[in-house]
Amino acid sequence: EMTSLSEYTRESYKEAVDSLQDRYEKMQPLLKSFEVSSLDLRKKFSSENTPENILEGAQNPTLKRLLPLVENELEGGCTLLWKIGRHIMLLTPGIEDGNNFGVDVQATCLKTVQDKESFLAGYLGDLGTYFWSRGQVMEKMGGTTWKGDGGTVVVEEEKEEDIDQAEEGDLELSNGGDEKKSAASKKRKSSADEPSTSNKRTTKKTKTTTTKKIVQKPTKVLPDYVSYLVSLDLKWHAYLKDALRQASDAYLTVLDNLQKNKAKVENPKGGSGEGGQGNHMSMF
Repeated sequence: EMTSLSEYTRESYKEAVDSLQDRYEKMQPLLKSFEVSSLDLRKKFSSENTPENILEGAQNPTLKRLLPLVENELEGGCTLLWKIGRHIMLLTPGIEDGNNFGVDVQATCLKTVQDKESFLAGYLGDLGTYFWSRGQVMEKMGGTTWKGDGGTVVVEEEKEEDIDQAEEGDLELSNGGDEKKSAASKKRKSSADEPSTSNKRTTKKTKTTTTKKIVQKPTKVLPDYVSYLVSLDLKWHAYLKDALRQASDAYLTVLDNLQKNKAKVENPKGGSGEGGQGNHMSMF
């Protein structure tokens, strides 16, 4: 008899469910570290985003530390939710008439898992936008353009070359001079690609146009730009906090659904099967 495909994913499913609860508990201290008033946070970011630091192109140290932690949490959570959803999908029975209530319950739980995974993946995909957005503001304020270029002169040269060719010298006449004149006339009408002869003189002129551009180092930053940069950092701090909150709620929602509907999720048609193997989840 062919082995059920769900056998391949059962162990990873059990581990993922247990890990999801463990992950929820371990992320709470990180989530708590975000509980800072916006007024205190604005004061902190204002002290870090000084004009001197901006001109040096300095990053926000708080967000530089927090963003990779949130990124790691979201990536790990998405992986666990994917493993759980994959196993439930393989437990879906074949389509048949009647006795489909358990199948509907199972489908609802699967949709919850998949929706939460997609929702967290959206947050994960947006995180890199922070550095791009902040970099654009920093560049506007001179945080990158000055480095190594302050006070220097960039010289660009364009050269145009003109070649003037003098008339041929008088040719000596001898017997049959008319024939020689005719030959000389034909020679002057020949292509310019033909090599010059000993009785031709050529001169060459070179004309050079020089364009100069001065790149100066910024000396100050507009206060409104500084305030905007602080507000941008505050916005992304709130975004990271919301991402963690959504991850925390996603873990709890999925665990709650699996606990309450374990029998229907693992064996939607009833009878013997995975639903009779005992509860492997250790809830609070």
